[in-house]
Amino acid sequence: MRTSIKRPSIIIPRPTKASLARQSKIRNSILGASATTNTTNTLKPIQNE
Repeated sequence: MRTSIKRPSIIIPRPTKASLARQSKIRNSILGASATTNTTNTLKPIQNE
C-alpha cells in the first residue's frame, strides 16, 4: 500500500529524472513560445514597411 497516493500533499516524492525532464520541457516550451512571439513582433513592423 502506497501512502503517497493517500497523502500526496504530506509525502513529497523525490524529483526523479522523469519529473526533471518534464520541468525542462515546460521551461523550454515557455522560452520557445516567448522567443517566437518576440520574433513575430519584431518582424511585423518590417513587413508593414
